[in-house]
Formats: sequence, C-alpha cells, structure tokens
Amino acid sequence: AAGALDDSKPVELWISCRMTYVFTLAQMHGIEGAADLVEHGLDALSGPLHDDEFGGWFSAVDGFDADAAPVEGVRKEAYSHAFVILATAAAMLAGHERAGALLEEALADQDAHWWEPSYGRVRNSWNRDWTECEDYRGLNANMHTVEAYLAAFDATGNRVWLDRAREIMRFVVDLGARFGWRLPEHFSADWEPRPDMFSDNPADPFRPYGATPGHGFEWARLILHGRASLLAIDDRPGPWMVEVAGALVDRADTDGWDTGHAGGIVYTTDFDGRTVVPTRMHWVACEAVNAALALGKTLDDA
Repeated sequence: AAGALDDSKPVELWISCRMTYVFTLAQMHGIEGAADLVEHGLDALSGPLHDDEFGGWFSAVDGFDADAAPVEGVRKEAYSHAFVILATAAAMLAGHERAGALLEEALADQDAHWWEPSYGRVRNSWNRDWTECEDYRGLNANMHTVEAYLAAFDATGNRVWLDRAREIMRFVVDLGARFGWRLPEHFSADWEPRPDMFSDNPADPFRPYGATPGHGFEWARLILHGRASLLAIDDRPGPWMVEVAGALVDRADTDGWDTGHAGGIVYTTDFDGRTVVPTRMHWVACEAVNAALALGKTLDDA
C-alpha cells in the first residue's frame, strides 16, 4: 500500500507485457525516457521470460535478474501470450526493430499452440512442453486475443489477424443474444457454456463466477475497434457491430452500476443481473470510460 516493491511475488508475463505496451504509447507521445523502458521490456521478453527450450513464454519467473527461473508448475496461458503480441506489435510500430522478430515468433506460436480453426477461438493453457492442453476454455483469454490480433493487424497489415478477431467477435454476438448480453466466461473444451462454473470461488480475479460487467464494456470497445479497422481498409463492417456494442454497454451499465449504495460498477453479477461480488475494480471503471468514449464517438460520426 505504501508503494514499496514486494519481491516475494514473481515477475508475471502479462504485467511485463502490458507495461511495455504502456511505455510504447508513452514513447509515441514523446515522453522522455519511455523508449528505454520499452527496450527493457523487450529485454525481458527475449530473455528470462522466454522459454528457450520449448518455445513460447513463461507466465511468471521468480526474480528480477537475467537468470530468473520460471515459477514451477505455472502453466503457459493464452491470456498472457496475447499480451506478448500487444507489446511487440506496439513496439514495432514505435520503431524498435527487434520487436518485429519477437512479434513474428509470437504470431507463429498462435498458429502452433493457441488457435483452434475448428472453433475459431483459442485454447486456454498448456503445460510447459506443450504436451497437455487444459480442457477448460475461457472467454477472457479470447477477449484479449482479439485485442492482440487487432494490434497484429495494425503492425503487419496481414488481414488474417483482423479476420480472426472478427470471427471471435461473432461468437460473442451469438453468445450475448442467447444470454441477454450477460456473457458467460467459462466453457468446456468443445465450447459448451458452463455458467455455474466457479460458483464456489466467485471473487477469483481471472475466473470469477457469473457475468462481468467490465468485460461487457471491454467487448463493446473491442468490437468498435474492429469496426474502425475494417472501415480503414474500405471494408463494410455492417450495422451489427454498433448495435451489439450498444447492447453490451447498456447491459453492463444497467447491471453493473450500484444504484442502491454508493454507486460505482460492481465486479460480477449472476445471470439475472443481481450483484454477486460488489467489489469495485479500477479496470472496470477504465473500460466503462473507454466503451462510452468509443460508442459516443461512433454514434456521433454515424
């Protein structure tokens, strides 16, 4: 709480990648010293966080030094591998030449281990040597994969990443229509919804029970991002993208905003819209602002 470094915690891939992305945006805005921090992030992604033996990236390592070891028993995750793409795509666009090779590796890894063509979505996790794939499938990992694929399209111009992002979005459209725009997060290996999964641990930070209003806002923002990418290449995205984004924002706002107490947006609800975990998360408020801004601008421009 005082801002001191807690070195009892591991260094996590997803945080390292997200911060590298943030520093890249800072560099693009001309903030002094940011480029050096991007280089530090690329050092981490090509060094201790990279699995030189089996490929891919470790989800966490046990220290801050170049010889830090992977945390034992921690699986490789689609969630954190998506952020490798996000960070390296942005760094490439900011002029960091070696980011291109890391991005190319990360995209090849998507084809090798994550993308399931028969479903048009990504798997959730593997063991270190890629011999055991988890049966669980999660919407959260696919949401951030959409974000990553949109960034990959921006960086490479390869239409396949935009098309894959849109394919995942279309699944969310069908899912939202089935569940009143309260999106189930958890699925079996063949993508059957498991809306009651993890009800015994409803406040889990990555696999909570129920619907997550913050993710409703986030999906809306990403769908509008995808629409903007299509328009930028003179494609015709169709009205569904704006309509779905509006439905997701309306549902997340209606269910998530706590009118009975102090206000703010709750973490999770059940599938009737009742609050399950009332905790206010900073990222939920950020995604609500993002979605409101993106939707408002889209409607103004329409």
